[in-house]
Amino acid sequence: MPAHSQKGSLFWINFFTGITDGIVLPFAVSLLIFPFVPGIGALLSVAFLVALLGCAVFGLARYFGELSEIQHHHPLLSHEETVKEQALMQHIGIEQALRQDMEKAMEKEKQQWLREIKENGLEWEKLDKKRAFRSAFQTALGFLTGGIAMLLPVYFIIHTLFPVHNPDMQRLFYCCSIPLLILFFCGGLKATYTGKAFWKGACYTLLYGFLAFLSALLVARFLLHKA
Repeated sequence: MPAHSQKGSLFWINFFTGITDGIVLPFAVSLLIFPFVPGIGALLSVAFLVALLGCAVFGLARYFGELSEIQHHHPLLSHEETVKEQALMQHIGIEQALRQDMEKAMEKEKQQWLREIKENGLEWEKLDKKRAFRSAFQTALGFLTGGIAMLLPVYFIIHTLFPVHNPDMQRLFYCCSIPLLILFFCGGLKATYTGKAFWKGACYTLLYGFLAFLSALLVARFLLHKA
């Protein structure tokens, strides 16, 4: 069996997902505000605040998203949801034939969902009411790791290379190579743990980060010329 088809622990999938988002969002915001903050202390304060807020938002999004997915599609939970939806459709006057067609479509969607989670090693087919909370915690932990622990050295490197009030946008762009390199490997590792090719996941995550950082730099440059 090819190496990239092996599935990994759900913890690492959530963790590396959090790391990639935790790197992209705080660093993109940092690039955006870099020319306008008074020093490295202010830059770090904003970056840490974004990382903390992002940790909370992404963790909650993962929790409620996974909880909703399981409640609507899991075979042991979705029957009650289907009954409620059928009752609602009958109440608003939808014809029985149409309701049956919609019920078949929902059942087909459920089976597709089960196939996808098995292919991606998400393990949601095993009912565990605490899994959504664990996934949220693991994603939030990854976000903090990426947004604070991995980016902290990068901020000091940027601060050492040039002063905050006289930023060279070209040199600042070069500094993006460090978090982009981290994103490349984290994206590849996440792909490996979900049974996909390392290079495909790595390149996709690299492109995602590159576009985010480039957009932040272009906006910062535009605002700098307007100031």
